[in-house]
Amino acid sequence: MAQSVVPFNLVVGEGQIYMAPVGESFPAIDLATPAGNWVDLGKTEGPVTITHVRAQNPIRTNQSAMLQKEVLVTADETIAFSLAETDLDSYGDILQDVTATDTAAGAGTAGYKTIAISPSYSPQFALLVRTKSAIADGFRQYEYHRGSFAADHAVAYTRGDKAVIPCEFHAMESTSVPGTYGDIVDFAATAL
Repeated sequence: MAQSVVPFNLVVGEGQIYMAPVGESFPAIDLATPAGNWVDLGKTEGPVTITHVRAQNPIRTNQSAMLQKEVLVTADETIAFSLAETDLDSYGDILQDVTATDTAAGAGTAGYKTIAISPSYSPQFALLVRTKSAIADGFRQYEYHRGSFAADHAVAYTRGDKAVIPCEFHAMESTSVPGTYGDIVDFAATAL
């Protein structure tokens, strides 16, 4: 029997998280840094977990105890990660799309940034998750056309350790390609 010398498709590395307005064009797979309105949310701590949930209803008949068919009932996509860089701009982006306001330093007063803590609505974004590809030095990208940040954001400040912001993005059905959440694109070969 011939032995294969091709390496296994092991993917090792972190995920990078970018967000943009819904409808923003996704970057080419070989583009080092996404252009346009893509905002890098910063370094993450721990895993970037992409969960594909498919709930099925098993169908059986009286004539057989065995499964005859399954019907898709719900389909969900959740992207969970923790931001290690907690600058006020990124914090505002995940907390209901609140824009940070800069106040310049003046005579006798320090300059500062503020964001309002005002949970009013759940804005929608496009989300791009970039990881290493199993092929060469390319990327694999998860391109979610539309979704929103959900769940709780509890920041724990601990002496001697970093404070991270746990985030959870819930993908929604694409308005440009109904019936999908988006695409998974994997680098295959260098451009000629």
